[in-house]
Amino acid sequence: MSLNFQSPKSLSPNPFDQAVYRLLGQLTRLPVVGLGQIQRLSEEVPALDPLDFLWWNAPTDASNPGYWRNRQGRFSLAALGVSHEISANHQDELPGIFEQLRQQVAGTQALYFGGCSYNGRHGDHEWQAFPAASFRLPLVEFRKTHDSYELAVNLKADHENLWYQQRAEARSCLEDLVFTHESTTDLVESKNATNPVLARQDSLTLREWRQWISFTLNAIRRGEFQKAVLARSVDLTLGKPLDIGAALGRWQNLNPNSFCFALGQGEKTFMGCSPERLFVRKHQQLKTESLAGTMRRGRTKEEDFFFEQILKQDPKLKREHQLVSDYLTQTLAPLTQDLHSIGSDTVFKLAKVQHRYLPFQAQLKPEAGDYQILSALHPTPAICGFPKKVAADFIEQMERTNRGWYSGLVGVVSEQFSEFAVAIRSALVTKQSVKCYSGVGIVEGSDADSEWQEMEDKICALLAVLSG
Repeated sequence: MSLNFQSPKSLSPNPFDQAVYRLLGQLTRLPVVGLGQIQRLSEEVPALDPLDFLWWNAPTDASNPGYWRNRQGRFSLAALGVSHEISANHQDELPGIFEQLRQQVAGTQALYFGGCSYNGRHGDHEWQAFPAASFRLPLVEFRKTHDSYELAVNLKADHENLWYQQRAEARSCLEDLVFTHESTTDLVESKNATNPVLARQDSLTLREWRQWISFTLNAIRRGEFQKAVLARSVDLTLGKPLDIGAALGRWQNLNPNSFCFALGQGEKTFMGCSPERLFVRKHQQLKTESLAGTMRRGRTKEEDFFFEQILKQDPKLKREHQLVSDYLTQTLAPLTQDLHSIGSDTVFKLAKVQHRYLPFQAQLKPEAGDYQILSALHPTPAICGFPKKVAADFIEQMERTNRGWYSGLVGVVSEQFSEFAVAIRSALVTKQSVKCYSGVGIVEGSDADSEWQEMEDKICALLAVLSG
């Protein structure tokens, strides 16, 4: 079976179109070899925002688009289509999932994008479309790595018919790509368009929350655990379907030092802008961090400095952060060599809130891989509590919110590096419906009304993004 290759892009002076033409040529000449293995074709392209690329090109059907941007913005990925997916319905399958990922990317430049739910279970209710874990090899991808930009095709087929089908789908996708918006004015208006919130429904009331906190503090005083992280959800109805690309772009601009992501699953999209890294692995070098303790941002420099000093000096906030730091050092000790903090405690500032922050780095032992790191760290005391098992059981009894992938993990896996963010400051989007999530850590000394306000600050930051 041959592919008839003719493309008007060969006559275009546009450097993007020329790159697509060259990639189509590679695809046409590619022989049917290596079935069962990843075949990756790529071409360098001029600079372009991967988020713009994605939402100019994502079809309106359920093509499961994906987006990932790391904290520094040095690496971004826009994904169209799926050539291979590795998924699990229960956390017991995760060791096998990560072994499959390791085998698939070995000796390649390929990268899988995806994540895991908070509790390692397949979603129910609104999360029904999301399994316990899912990692996808994009059919067509656009990567930014430092100052280099790359357009690539990934084929992964176990039999010849599927290989030809994937190649045809990749060609169709490439031929339909656009790299500039038809109207700059329309693009600016789209990115800045407002989308009013027509209705809001909270998962619990302030009165109920006060009862929760009283019950939780009593359990802490009885010595059952030291910390529990409780979350609530807010359902929003918008005036029109959410422009996810524009909203995520605004979110990213407000918090440029956060991880941004979007993962489409049928009619639903899980999106977020998380400040918290779980870990990054570059070969056998590991970096992670302790991020806990929250204070609002001030409206003036003076007020912001005042809140920062509270964050640094308040015993409750210091204790909350120290729990996470101690947990990291104790949990990672069996997997690492020369584990140490980088510098001293500092403050990590976002648009609406600020956190206590301490980074760590280490050399991984030879037997330590992505799964071993992930299973050791997740869920951290910052999103679950301490001790982990007792806190997790308590949360399951208390919370009405079905967390799904909220406070789970989202990231990328490759042979050269892997990186995961904790999926907080996130929302589940379905057309004009948005479910937002926020949580707070409860320790001895927590005040119910103050913790409620902290959750509300986090929700308001998301409201500002969604409504424009």
